[in-house]
Amino acid sequence: MTNEERIAAIQKFGYTEREAAFLCLAALHGGYFLRRQYNTFLQHRPGGTADRLIEKAVIQGHVRIHESPDRTFIYHIRAKSLFEAMGEEDNRNRRWRRPYSVKVKLMGLDFVLAHSEHRYLATETEKLEFFVGALGLKREWLPLRIYRSRDGRTQTTRYFVDKFPLFLPGASSAPAPVVTFCYVDGNLGKPAGFDTHLLEYRQLFGRLESVQVVYVSTDQRTFAKGGTHLSAPLRDAGSKVGEGAVGSRSGSLTRALPRSRSPSKDGRPRVSTNSSLTDCGMSSGSSEAQNTRNFIRYGGSTETGPCFVECKV
Repeated sequence: MTNEERIAAIQKFGYTEREAAFLCLAALHGGYFLRRQYNTFLQHRPGGTADRLIEKAVIQGHVRIHESPDRTFIYHIRAKSLFEAMGEEDNRNRRWRRPYSVKVKLMGLDFVLAHSEHRYLATETEKLEFFVGALGLKREWLPLRIYRSRDGRTQTTRYFVDKFPLFLPGASSAPAPVVTFCYVDGNLGKPAGFDTHLLEYRQLFGRLESVQVVYVSTDQRTFAKGGTHLSAPLRDAGSKVGEGAVGSRSGSLTRALPRSRSPSKDGRPRVSTNSSLTDCGMSSGSSEAQNTRNFIRYGGSTETGPCFVECKV
């Protein structure tokens, strides 16, 4: 399905076109959203517009609300009927995740909202159609995981299970455009899992003409260490370009920091590498949050919130 078809299908539940477009975007890019993210999508100030969307979604059982100790509300799009309408009935974004994973998904949605000009490959089907269908790559070169049934009799292969933002230049018409892969790191102080992630993508990187990796973090201390993790996999991938490669390859790392959206005295956005952190966790009474006291920490308040500014390293 195209995004236009998905949006039209969601509208049949009684949503406006803009409401349906946002629910589609949030559902495919993590499955979670904050009120301020809908306001960002609409480019509106906080107000009743978000209330109308949330009321519709909660009444119909499409969204479940989770409250943090500081009364930040996190909205989880979890209704099977909504995902079925989008042709994504098996999408794992419907499942509740641990607090750290929810934080990462919210960060990923922030990135997508701040870079809406790109063409995102949000679903497994879209990624397979591009890499296998359009570029002619073999499936075994893609990052994959095999899930086996409890009785061990059946197994399912899934691709790109991390679901990090992956996009092509929005206006590019080149036969082999630059492919940008994001890694969203919610850890503070040092990278978490970035080296393992790059190894999982090594075969794919080595068969693309040009690769850009965007490292998304709320902590600038992780960037230098992230760059050291990147060098070896890209070097190894470049040495393996051969049969099946789409031309010669090149790679670069881009870092992404949160940017404060509060205006400065001259009215322009204030760029800050030290944006404040706020707790956005699960209420201790919710069933999903039982047995955990770890709350999500993420930059920006529910009113302002972060977007991202990129710079080459």
